[in-house]
Amino acid sequence: MFSVLITAIIGLITGASGRIILPAQDPGGLPTSLVVGICGAMLAHFISVLMGWFEAGAVYGHVTSVAGALTGLAIYRFLLRIETGL
Repeated sequence: MFSVLITAIIGLITGASGRIILPAQDPGGLPTSLVVGICGAMLAHFISVLMGWFEAGAVYGHVTSVAGALTGLAIYRFLLRIETGL
Protein backbone atom coordinates (compact mmCIF):
# COMPACT_ATOMS: atom_id res chain seq x y z
CA MET A 1 0.00 0.00 0.00
CA PHE A 2 2.78 2.40 0.90
CA SER A 3 4.58 1.57 -2.34
CA VAL A 4 1.50 2.61 -4.36
CA LEU A 5 1.34 5.94 -2.53
CA ILE A 6 5.04 6.64 -3.12
CA THR A 7 4.66 5.72 -6.80
CA ALA A 8 1.69 8.09 -7.16
CA ILE A 9 3.66 10.92 -5.54
CA ILE A 10 6.58 10.22 -7.86
CA GLY A 11 4.16 10.35 -10.81
CA LEU A 12 2.80 13.70 -9.62
CA ILE A 13 6.26 15.19 -9.24
CA THR A 14 7.41 13.81 -12.58
CA GLY A 15 4.27 15.02 -14.34
CA ALA A 16 4.78 18.51 -12.97
CA SER A 17 8.47 18.39 -13.87
CA GLY A 18 7.57 17.30 -17.37
CA ARG A 19 5.57 20.50 -17.79
CA ILE A 20 8.64 22.50 -16.80
CA ILE A 21 11.17 20.50 -18.85
CA LEU A 22 9.02 20.24 -22.00
CA PRO A 23 6.68 23.22 -22.01
CA ALA A 24 3.84 22.76 -24.49
CA GLN A 25 0.24 23.71 -25.06
CA ASP A 26 -1.39 20.50 -23.84
CA PRO A 27 -5.15 20.40 -24.33
CA GLY A 28 -5.73 19.41 -20.71
CA GLY A 29 -3.08 21.58 -19.14
CA LEU A 30 -1.37 20.72 -15.87
CA PRO A 31 -4.04 18.27 -14.59
CA THR A 32 -3.62 16.12 -17.69
CA SER A 33 0.16 16.09 -17.31
CA LEU A 34 -0.20 15.04 -13.67
CA VAL A 35 -2.60 12.21 -14.52
CA VAL A 36 -0.41 10.96 -17.38
CA GLY A 37 2.61 11.11 -15.05
CA ILE A 38 0.82 9.05 -12.39
CA CYS A 39 -0.40 6.49 -14.93
CA GLY A 40 3.06 6.11 -16.46
CA ALA A 41 4.70 5.74 -13.07
CA MET A 42 2.15 3.17 -11.88
CA LEU A 43 2.39 1.16 -15.08
CA ALA A 44 6.19 1.07 -15.08
CA HIS A 45 6.36 0.21 -11.38
CA PHE A 46 3.83 -2.60 -11.57
CA ILE A 47 5.34 -4.08 -14.73
CA SER A 48 8.79 -4.09 -13.10
CA VAL A 49 7.37 -5.83 -10.01
CA LEU A 50 5.39 -8.37 -12.07
CA MET A 51 8.42 -9.18 -14.21
CA GLY A 52 10.41 -9.79 -11.03
CA TRP A 53 12.95 -7.06 -11.68
CA PHE A 54 12.36 -5.40 -8.30
CA GLU A 55 10.36 -5.97 -5.16
CA ALA A 56 7.51 -3.60 -4.35
CA GLY A 57 8.93 -0.54 -2.62
CA ALA A 58 12.50 -1.00 -3.85
CA VAL A 59 14.39 2.21 -4.60
CA TYR A 60 15.22 1.06 -8.14
CA GLY A 61 11.52 0.41 -8.70
CA HIS A 62 10.86 4.07 -7.99
CA VAL A 63 13.56 5.08 -10.45
CA THR A 64 11.69 2.96 -12.98
CA SER A 65 8.54 4.90 -12.05
CA VAL A 66 10.23 8.16 -13.01
CA ALA A 67 11.25 6.68 -16.36
CA GLY A 68 7.71 5.38 -16.91
CA ALA A 69 6.16 8.74 -16.13
CA LEU A 70 8.47 10.57 -18.54
CA THR A 71 7.80 7.94 -21.20
CA GLY A 72 4.06 8.32 -20.65
CA LEU A 73 4.30 12.09 -21.13
CA ALA A 74 6.40 11.66 -24.27
CA ILE A 75 3.94 9.16 -25.76
CA TYR A 76 0.99 11.41 -24.88
CA ARG A 77 2.58 14.34 -26.66
CA PHE A 78 3.60 12.20 -29.62
CA LEU A 79 0.09 10.82 -30.05
CA LEU A 80 -1.44 14.28 -29.93
CA ARG A 81 1.42 15.71 -32.00
CA ILE A 82 2.00 18.58 -29.61
CA GLU A 83 4.86 20.93 -30.46
CA THR A 84 7.13 21.60 -27.50
CA GLY A 85 8.74 24.69 -28.97
CA LEU A 86 12.28 23.34 -28.55
